[in-house]
Amino acid sequence: MRWFRFLLPALVLFVSAIPKFAVADGGRVQRSEIVDGKRITVFTSPVPLRVGDIDISVLVQDDETGQVIRNVPLRVELRWVSDGATTMSQIGKRLSHEHSTNRLMQSAIIKLPYSGQWRSTIHFDLSQQPAANNSLEFQMTVHEQPAMSPTVILFVALPFLLVSVYILRESISKRPPYHQVISHEPTVR
Repeated sequence: MRWFRFLLPALVLFVSAIPKFAVADGGRVQRSEIVDGKRITVFTSPVPLRVGDIDISVLVQDDETGQVIRNVPLRVELRWVSDGATTMSQIGKRLSHEHSTNRLMQSAIIKLPYSGQWRSTIHFDLSQQPAANNSLEFQMTVHEQPAMSPTVILFVALPFLLVSVYILRESISKRPPYHQVISHEPTVR
């Protein structure tokens, strides 16, 4: 019966060791660069990127003080790269604070239809003048969507596993101990 006391801590350690749960608030850092005294950091999630909805978040900070600059106009442009050549599949979207779970960042939810390499450009205007348009480029690898995620399988199977262990534990605890002698003789009254 002592093994049962170790089951819950072992289960907690197992679940906490799954790397998918260890992602930061904004996702994976794709690019971080200083432009005109401002640090621009681009995050993407989920990790790893998969076909379907992805979140692109951008954090703009003053490089000296680390203060977040919230009013920078940002736009993301994604181009699918097929066999080394950029194809006509292009997606563009304005980033905003409205869709962001972290209000310090601006983000956009974008639906990517294809797996492979995507050339990404974040356009920003730090000087608030239309003539001074800057951009930050990076490349992302997008994977195919798996048939069923191992995490989903774990959370579907976990309740059945726990109920089975509970039933097993209860059936074992109701048995008489091995050292107890069971007599089949009738008792005299």
